[in-house]
Amino acid sequence: MAARPAFSFLLAVLACTGPAQPSPPLLLRPRERERDSGGASGGVNIAVVHSGSSHLPETSAGVGGVGGASSAGSGSGAGPSSSSNSGTGFLSRAWSGQVGESVMTPWGPANVIWLAVNESSPGSLLLQLCELLATTPLQGLVFEEEKPPPPNRAPLAPMLEFVSAQTGVPVIAVGGGAGLGREPQESGSVYLQFLCSTGLQLEVIFEVLEEFDWTAFSVVTTRHHGYEDFLAMVEGMIDGSFIGWERKSVVMLNLTDDPAGARTRRLLKENEAQVRLLYCSQEEAEHIFKAAWASGQATPSHMWFAVGPALSGLGLEGLPKALFAVRPQGWRDEPRRRIAKGVSVLTHGAMALRREYGGARGTSFAGNCVMDGNQTQRVPDRIR
Repeated sequence: MAARPAFSFLLAVLACTGPAQPSPPLLLRPRERERDSGGASGGVNIAVVHSGSSHLPETSAGVGGVGGASSAGSGSGAGPSSSSNSGTGFLSRAWSGQVGESVMTPWGPANVIWLAVNESSPGSLLLQLCELLATTPLQGLVFEEEKPPPPNRAPLAPMLEFVSAQTGVPVIAVGGGAGLGREPQESGSVYLQFLCSTGLQLEVIFEVLEEFDWTAFSVVTTRHHGYEDFLAMVEGMIDGSFIGWERKSVVMLNLTDDPAGARTRRLLKENEAQVRLLYCSQEEAEHIFKAAWASGQATPSHMWFAVGPALSGLGLEGLPKALFAVRPQGWRDEPRRRIAKGVSVLTHGAMALRREYGGARGTSFAGNCVMDGNQTQRVPDRIR
């Protein structure tokens, strides 16, 4: 094995989306002339699903203050349980929507529909999204979740991917918790991830391992959502490479049955590989790193590679001395800036489709949940 570089702490930040570029401006309120020329009456409808601990009033103030998500003249309140006069009175306490004044993106005006999810089950959210699609033509949906959901709540990303596949509504995922953890698999879905997928992270990590001739490694994982896909990806990269990779072991940890951490410390100490690929949740990583320090496995001679969307934004204390993480460009951006980027991209795409096909196909290229045969409406020459 080649000599290890002289460093005591390695936290590499790699831009997964190409060269760094200045962030686009946040959403702005359009001037009166711009509203009259294409505002609320003919603008693009973009839904924003904001999941997490933040409340809708804070989100509206954060983005609406610069984007105009709501205003005194919109006729709707700003509270989490408020409903607007635009046909969304069916909304429940756990999910609230409102169509505010048009916001101005670099590509034109857009109407933003805010959806706040607070500990709502995927089943109820699916029903509410279908009702929204039946009453409001949507040109896209932005899904923002800063951190992965806790273990006791199912992730929303697979459900939104399913909605995209069935209705044709494009979804842009922003934030570390909004990713699928894999490549989109639903046929016909348009699920764009503004973050590093597990597969992309592994590609970068294996390039680093090859560069330093670290061909022997082990895998440390829990049963966190997506771990089976992670193991399959590692196996596929080993089998499909001419490099003599040596996977020494797969350490499967069960932190639930080991609250004191004794078994975790023993398994980590028995692991002979100096290079470890770790896949788990952020909460589990905290306990694993504590066990690594206690068992002498967090020294500069032990390389840890954090894999998965849940570990792309590590901000924990007590990290190992040698840790490598792959982070997307813009990972330091606050949620409102990430949402603004997503709204801008969807508005750009919707405006381009309207210029290409005119008004022949109406105001929306997507369907709803109750279409005949539940077939996705497809645009000619659309990427499949």
